Amino acid sequence: MSHFVIVIGSVGLAVLLVFVIVGAVAMAFRRHNPERAAACVTVVAGVPFELQLPGRPGKLFFRFQVNEHIGSRPIGKLGTIVDRGKDLLVSGEIVEDHGGTRAFAVKTAEQSKIEGARSARRAGTEVAAGDSTGSISLAAVHSGDRVVSGVVFENPKGKLRKGWVYVPRGW
Repeated sequence: MSHFVIVIGSVGLAVLLVFVIVGAVAMAFRRHNPERAAACVTVVAGVPFELQLPGRPGKLFFRFQVNEHIGSRPIGKLGTIVDRGKDLLVSGEIVEDHGGTRAFAVKTAEQSKIEGARSARRAGTEVAAGDSTGSISLAAVHSGDRVVSGVVFENPKGKLRKGWVYVPRGW
């Protein structure tokens, strides 16, 4: 009888752990869904954006989806080499209540070919739903911050399919 109880308890614990892990992953993806964000703006490469911040501390993110067909090249009868590279640059500034500003510049590629990316901080993808989609952290948002303005650059042209700058809701 005691072996039976141990087996049932072990199976129950394993099932509980699976639910906890799946729940944590689902929460991370929901948190980084721009449609559920506390503040969000859709961005287009080369076009300036402006985002009104929610007035509470948090983190500013850039969510992107790249077009893998841009930059890909055929290799004859063998098929195509797909370019999954993400050479994107987000630069801008955060305006505080008192008029002060904090600049930021973040790139996705170590060897970026975008002009001005040399001095930008490189950020790894924090949340990804495949090779063509991901989120990177841009800057910390403080309670006195009101507006973020900036621009997204891409290489090559047409690489950015969709983009959002957003502050996710709290857990």
